[in-house]
Amino acid sequence: MLGAEARTGRAPLLADLAVRCGYFDQAHLAREFRSLAGCPPSQWLAEEFRNVQAAGDAIGER
Repeated sequence: MLGAEARTGRAPLLADLAVRCGYFDQAHLAREFRSLAGCPPSQWLAEEFRNVQAAGDAIGER
């Protein structure tokens, strides 16, 4: 069965993906994320966002 995102060509919402994977609250997802990634989701996002910004600087975007 195809999801709505496949029919519309849009990316799925993160909340929809979390529910499909069995997560029903943010605390559950955050605990498991921390155990797998070794850091909280907020730290991982901050580091990834910094890297995305750095890539723009590398190609001369400001």
